[in-house]
Amino acid sequence: YMKRRHSSIGESHSLESGLSGNDLTQGASPQNLSQQQQQQQQQPQLKKPRVVLAPEEKEALKRAYQQKPYPSPKTIEELASQLNLKTSTVINWFHNY
Repeated sequence: YMKRRHSSIGESHSLESGLSGNDLTQGASPQNLSQQQQQQQQQPQLKKPRVVLAPEEKEALKRAYQQKPYPSPKTIEELASQLNLKTSTVINWFHNY
């Protein structure tokens, strides 16, 4: 960029012929913008809904945590089946708590 800017007018004209400022930046092309917009529109659709736990479920998980903050996979499966939750939900709760 600096070399073209400080070179003589004749050289810069031949180097820049047919190019505008938008052509030099990749992110500004209409094709790239439309792809980015499509990706942004698709992302919210892929996101899973947030799991909201009932107060009884939270209490049960807290009691289990107090007994054993790092439960075994078997304990996690038992908690999930007793509370009618997915094992991934129980695992995430323990990780976050």
